[in-house]
Amino acid sequence: MENFYNLYKRARNASWEILLRYGIDELPFSVSKLAATMGIEVFTYRDAQGLIDSLGLHEHALRNEGFTLSIDDQCYIFFNDLHKDNNRIRFTLAHEVGHLVCGHQFISLGKARVTRQNDGDLDTRHPEEYKANIFAARLLAPACVLWALGIRTAGDIESLCHLHPPAAKFRCKRMDVLYKREKEWIEGYGFSPFLRSARERALYNQFKPWIDRVRAARGLPNAGRAQIP
Repeated sequence: MENFYNLYKRARNASWEILLRYGIDELPFSVSKLAATMGIEVFTYRDAQGLIDSLGLHEHALRNEGFTLSIDDQCYIFFNDLHKDNNRIRFTLAHEVGHLVCGHQFISLGKARVTRQNDGDLDTRHPEEYKANIFAARLLAPACVLWALGIRTAGDIESLCHLHPPAAKFRCKRMDVLYKREKEWIEGYGFSPFLRSARERALYNQFKPWIDRVRAARGLPNAGRAQIP
């Protein structure tokens, strides 16, 4: 089985590619609009109840925050709208987009082919669910953007990126590791590990006008433009 760090890198890189490909350059952004641009239709459980029941997916819907249905090469994301928490819903949708972008397998259930699981467990060690969570967190809160704005707390991530508290804490945990690594690199090598990747530099530069507006609103100087080391 592929080790979890490789799963992490593949999911992170996939999130960068989607952000770059679709020109996303501000936070937060509409995940449902992104899905629509990608050709994925999005429905609430309530709106799709008749279809869900007719396909024998009622129990699957009850067990999960959302799932993706594949019919004749068209994908549809369904999500639980009873939570009334838009930030939680955004992560659910991003998780499902992650399943599709990462090429995860559909399972046959009832009369349909659907994604396996999306029960909100951020500590899961199931490889595909882990990758979908990593993808969603990095899609909604790219590390280079948080770094450029000096975002360090779960509360600030929640506020800036519109993540629900568990997802913000999940993202903050990894950012703590990255900030610790940056301190060690600066002390040991004299430079930061951020923006070492060409794709991450491209993403940073794509977000830079928005980053500068946010920094200006906070009384901070403009961020430097990422250069090839």
